[in-house]
Amino acid sequence: MNRRLIILLLIVGCDNSTEPEDCAGVAGGTSVEDKCGTCDNDATNDCTQDCADVWGGDSVIDDCGVCDNDGENDCEKDCAGEWGGDTVIDCLGECDGTAVYCSMGCGVLLWGECYTIETTTSLDLSSSGLTGEIPSEIGQLTNLTYLGLETNQLTGEIPPEIGNLTNLIWFVFSSNQLTGEIPVEIGNLTNLTYLSLGYNQLTGEIPIEIGNLMNLTYLNLLFNQLSGEIPPEIGNLTNLTYLYLFENQLTGEIPPEIGNLTNLTGLNLSSNQLTGEIPSEICNIGDSTPELGNNQLCPPYTDCLSGSSIGYQNTSNCGD
Repeated sequence: MNRRLIILLLIVGCDNSTEPEDCAGVAGGTSVEDKCGTCDNDATNDCTQDCADVWGGDSVIDDCGVCDNDGENDCEKDCAGEWGGDTVIDCLGECDGTAVYCSMGCGVLLWGECYTIETTTSLDLSSSGLTGEIPSEIGQLTNLTYLGLETNQLTGEIPPEIGNLTNLIWFVFSSNQLTGEIPVEIGNLTNLTYLSLGYNQLTGEIPIEIGNLMNLTYLNLLFNQLSGEIPPEIGNLTNLTYLYLFENQLTGEIPPEIGNLTNLTGLNLSSNQLTGEIPSEICNIGDSTPELGNNQLCPPYTDCLSGSSIGYQNTSNCGD
């Protein structure tokens, strides 16, 4: 009996088998690797599939039912409170309103077209066959930066309401049949860089308010019927590179303030009725060959000007 017990103990003592290791390397351990590759023995934190069926993914369904992981493009509510809806506020501030026409106060009717006051920043109707007068309502388009009505058959006066367009940078009414005086309200357009009113039938004097337009680089008033003297305030326009006043009926002397325009590369005052001597300050301008011919300017002529710049002058009223 003792012999059998000893043999049995020897057999048990020689058994060196071990239990299998779990994913953490622990023999007989209970840790397992989940779908996301994490090894632990806590089943409560096993990863799950997101809405795109990606294990451990971070995609979620937004309020519009779209599944993705981009929080930047989540849908929003429209004015009616509907997620992803397309109901919008009309121009009178009503949600799902119908006020979209000029008759409802949402725009300006010009030549048969309705232009929205808030969003119209550029109006280019050049060479469009427009006739009649420029509607005063154009002054309601206060966000305009560009206004081009050149090369049409527009008549009547430039409406003073044009002075409401204080955001204008580019203003072109040339090559029409406009009459009357240049409105003094044009002096309100202090952001203008380009102003062209040439080839019309404008009369009266150049308003002194034009001296307010100190951002102007281009001023074209040629081929009109403007009279009176060149205002000395034009010397305020120190950013001008082109000044075209030829083919008018301007009188008086060239103001010495013209010498302030040192950036001028094009000056044309020809074919007017300018008198007196040419101020020596004209030598300060950037244009070395200004055009002054067909006036009544008197000698002596300043040495900086060439004969071609002076051109023909009617000196019959100059005296000895």
